[in-house]
Amino acid sequence: MKQDLGFYLKRIDESLDKMANENFKTVGMTLAQAKVLNFLHSKPGKTATQKEMEIFFEVSHPTISGILKRMEQKGLISSKLLHEGRTSKQVTLSAKGEKNYLLAEQQKASSRKILLKGFTKAETDQVEDMLRRIYTNLRAETDKTEETAKKKTTAKAAAKTTGKEKTQKRAGAKTAAAKSASSRTKKTK
Repeated sequence: MKQDLGFYLKRIDESLDKMANENFKTVGMTLAQAKVLNFLHSKPGKTATQKEMEIFFEVSHPTISGILKRMEQKGLISSKLLHEGRTSKQVTLSAKGEKNYLLAEQQKASSRKILLKGFTKAETDQVEDMLRRIYTNLRAETDKTEETAKKKTTAKAAAKTTGKEKTQKRAGAKTAAAKSASSRTKKTK
């Protein structure tokens, strides 16, 4: 049975995750942690902020916080608050983290070799280009969808505000009318 592209992409991703997590288990690390090590290694001074990681990995604050907390407990990174009283953290790769980064790179090279077995250099370049284009298309669509959702949320908020303003104006008009009527009643008495 022929499957669609999404099926194969999902299965490839799941297989890569499973293989990487199995290999990283021997050093007490997860694939997500290896990705963070790779990210930090690519940065000047092997340092980045937690916010940079949230944006780069497209994950929530609690998700990256949990990953970083476990990595710090394992001695793979160190972190410090950038500003007192703030939650903005600066994260730096440790010596142990550097060592594990090298293991992660070996794992990545091994996975790449398995993935591209039997492919020529030209085919490899073509596959990578196509995957990049697929990602770009999906990212653009996701951004468009997120923008539409934001506009709808903003429009709903504006409608609620307008509705509240109309209600307040009506209530104000009723109050003014009631005061006026009360004032007329007092004058006639």
